[in-house]
Amino acid sequence: MRMKSSVSADGRQLTIILGSRFDFQQVKEFKNLFDEEASQCCQEFVVDLNDTDHLDSAALGTLIAMRKSMSSKKFCILNPKPQIKKILNSFKLDRKFTIE
Repeated sequence: MRMKSSVSADGRQLTIILGSRFDFQQVKEFKNLFDEEASQCCQEFVVDLNDTDHLDSAALGTLIAMRKSMSSKKFCILNPKPQIKKILNSFKLDRKFTIE
């Protein structure tokens, strides 16, 4: 599955749904989706990891950079699988993001 993005009807929330892998090869696509859509909204940014089985350091760095660029906005990571949540927590990213 490829990445998909959607903006809520009220324009307040941007959601990016990731595929099975989020690594250096998908970073450019992720940034492009973010840049295209974030300019139209948003108060909240959501990354849905429901289908994601793999993250690498480039992906983690990209998430951190996006968080920094949206410092005053809500940034949420949804549906991480247990192994992905363990990676996020091991880097203490649960302090930077809401993880649900």
